[in-house]
Amino acid sequence: MFSYLPWNISINKLILVIGNLPDNLDRILITNGTLITPALAEKFVVHNVFPYISIDGPPELHNAQRPYRDKRYQKDSYADAVRGLQLTRSVGIEPGISITVTEEMIPNLPQILEWLIINLGVKSVGFNMLEAIPGRSYFSNEYGRRFADALLRCQTICEKYKVYEERAMRKIKQFAKQEIYLFDCAACGEQITVAPDGQVGVCQGFVGTREFFSGNVLDREYDPRIDPIFQEWSTISPINNPDCFYCPGLGICGGGCPRNPYIEGRGIHGVDKRFCEHVLKIHKWIVFQLYDKLYK
Repeated sequence: MFSYLPWNISINKLILVIGNLPDNLDRILITNGTLITPALAEKFVVHNVFPYISIDGPPELHNAQRPYRDKRYQKDSYADAVRGLQLTRSVGIEPGISITVTEEMIPNLPQILEWLIINLGVKSVGFNMLEAIPGRSYFSNEYGRRFADALLRCQTICEKYKVYEERAMRKIKQFAKQEIYLFDCAACGEQITVAPDGQVGVCQGFVGTREFFSGNVLDREYDPRIDPIFQEWSTISPINNPDCFYCPGLGICGGGCPRNPYIEGRGIHGVDKRFCEHVLKIHKWIVFQLYDKLYK
């Protein structure tokens, strides 16, 4: 038996709790897709759960970035993820696809995206930036800028194939509506994270360490609305940070990931610096796209 099995059992137990959640609460499952079964896919429909499945690209790329932790288990994680994708589609759900972008992927990101669209029929994608890991440095100071450049190059591919790209569209929508984008990270007052064992916290990035986790879905007395952790995280926004007040990208920023400055020793209210370059690039692109449409 492999170490992931108890996690799968816990997920099945937690499904029993989902039916008691409020109707106006979105139910989202973040998964690598490998543990999705026909029975679990059916429960997505019954309980109105929307899955995001991580598939980073062609088999050789995906398998290199997402090997199974247990080295004795020499299966193809790409094949298992695609099987999970197909099972989800078989019950009438078109899941979102999450792509974690490494430094090595950046030069070829549009080609990787096009491969996923042509070969897997992807309809909706979200590009994830690399996150900080304590004691490790695996992306350069230029990563934020290079990520933004690659993301903008991908917009042409998305337009060509009518694919929805979540990260840029979040900001484009706010710009078009002329509304301030308060939070890019849903952990800042817009989500409740549930770990596979039922523990409740604000951010899925802390599932490993369980920092900022303080409740359990099986505890009927627990209320995240009055939890000081949730209350503090709901105030994290660039509009509350004096360092951001004069930034031209303030209106569409949302503040990035609080976990990164926390890991780097600057606290959850610190500025996610790699995100700044990303936002400024996208902001400039949106402005000039609008200018070209209006005046050219």
